[in-house]
Amino acid sequence: MKNETPKVGGLHAAGSASWWLTVAMLAALLTAYAWTHPTTDERVVAGSYTSTFHFSYDAALPDGSDVYADNQMDFGDPVYLALVDEIIIDVDYMMRSDIPGVVDRNAEITTRLVVSSDAGWSQTLHEATTPFVGMTTAVQVPVDFDEVRQVAADLARRTGVNGPTEVALVVGVAADVYVPDRASGSTWDRSVTAGALAFDVDESAATVQGYSRLSPAEIVETIEAGAGSSPEYEAGVATSAQSTTVDVDVIERPDATVSLGSWDMDIVDLRVVSLVATLLFLAMWAYDDLVLWIARRRGEAAYLETRFGSDIYPVHTVPPEVSAEAVWLGTFEGLAAMAENADAEILHHAGPDHDRYFVFDGPRVFAYVSAARHTPVAGGAESSERVAAGEPAPAVAGGE
Repeated sequence: MKNETPKVGGLHAAGSASWWLTVAMLAALLTAYAWTHPTTDERVVAGSYTSTFHFSYDAALPDGSDVYADNQMDFGDPVYLALVDEIIIDVDYMMRSDIPGVVDRNAEITTRLVVSSDAGWSQTLHEATTPFVGMTTAVQVPVDFDEVRQVAADLARRTGVNGPTEVALVVGVAADVYVPDRASGSTWDRSVTAGALAFDVDESAATVQGYSRLSPAEIVETIEAGAGSSPEYEAGVATSAQSTTVDVDVIERPDATVSLGSWDMDIVDLRVVSLVATLLFLAMWAYDDLVLWIARRRGEAAYLETRFGSDIYPVHTVPPEVSAEAVWLGTFEGLAAMAENADAEILHHAGPDHDRYFVFDGPRVFAYVSAARHTPVAGGAESSERVAAGEPAPAVAGGE
């Protein structure tokens, strides 16, 4: 027999106590950090929303007039009153924002057509207000230049003052604009924006105020500068599309992150990792108990084999002289230590009322008897054999 102190290996899934302490501390720190830090950061950033009016106009041109390209009137083309006396102005309105969640309500678009002169007189020819829903709308307003010249002549006659005549379409949009997470002030703001398209009117033509075409050299320069994409690009685009931008400071809440070297992780993901780590820790902590519970359901031998890490082999019979010569130990752990020390197998004999385990170490036999599985019948055969063989009373359940 070996002289060193017997040591029994068993079920220790998680390793040493220091390993358990390290895992527990890391899991606790990770969980505490993840669940005590907010999942989002908060910062103030600049945002804006923009209202844009796009103007265009057209008219029913006589067939074969050959005055306008493709017999179609483009923005900036003069309106020759000898050919047409009425145009239709189309106004497309659109609001856009770089702030997520911006909406409007109680929106209405107002159109007002005014004829005036730098002599100081003016008169409204048309005015209408139309409510709409959403962030886009479109209206059409007719302009009758015969009416414009008649009104201008009448006003000049009544005032006695003549001057250049103009007719202007003024378009305004009023709406309640909702800006979520506004840094200051109310989240609802009453927004009023406007755009205008004006024509200078004389006896022969009406021309868009402030409009001029680019020269060929200016067209090339504009394209090279990136302002346009084709030779049809015109300076009048700035007049046909008129925008008003409102700047607003808003609170932005991006996902909070934690930096681990060169690796950034969201706090939300860190919380998931902490939950997984905690579950793994609990699973490792309960591993022994779970495995032993499963082994116990398979029988006492399987439980003891799992519990003490010893190989146990079944035998069908045990001669009475073996029991008589055996050294009966009080615990299965002691028997497992003897088996490990002798580098021998543990033999298991399952009797009707209890189990016996034997280890052969050379000429010597060590044995252990387990607790009874049920109360044996008094004077039963196996009970008599056990007493005759000098076996001790069965140990408590589990043999520990």
